[in-house]
Amino acid sequence: MNSMKKKIEKLVLLFICLFCSISMLYAQNVEENQEVRSYLDGMFQNLNKSKVPHGLLRDYAFELVNLDRFTGDQLEKNNYVDRQIYELLLRTIRSSAISTKPFDNVENIFTKQYSLGNKKTVSISGMVYQYSAIRADALTSGLIKYKGDKVYDNTKNGIWQNPYETKYVIGFCDRTAFSLVHL
Repeated sequence: MNSMKKKIEKLVLLFICLFCSISMLYAQNVEENQEVRSYLDGMFQNLNKSKVPHGLLRDYAFELVNLDRFTGDQLEKNNYVDRQIYELLLRTIRSSAISTKPFDNVENIFTKQYSLGNKKTVSISGMVYQYSAIRADALTSGLIKYKGDKVYDNTKNGIWQNPYETKYVIGFCDRTAFSLVHL
């Protein structure tokens, strides 16, 4: 009976790893989907990107996970960060970059994270980013213009109107979460 339980546990663990791997491949393909990126590039081409605070624009990102859950304001069950969520957070932030990416790629972060820890040392990977988002009232308040599927900066009396608000995303993940991937 005990050996049967262990076999079931191994099978469940294998299924979870397989599901996470498939999910991550899907997320990676979405993040790098050239058709979607081209559409977003066109939509935001008329914005003065030098005016976007922090160089990260949520509205330009492939939002693979709801960033509002990971503000650091409160620790709750719905904002627990495991390896899969951590990867989705990193991919979302990387895809929000309007020019220079904030880091090379997600795979390098995981490789380095995994190599730094061992059975006696716990390594923790953390991310804290400030990013910008177009305010919910930006269009109705005349802070931006939207015409023909394109977003434009707006000025009033020659003064640029700031449509952005600053938000934060925070997440931590320990090395043991990466271990499942390296079985």
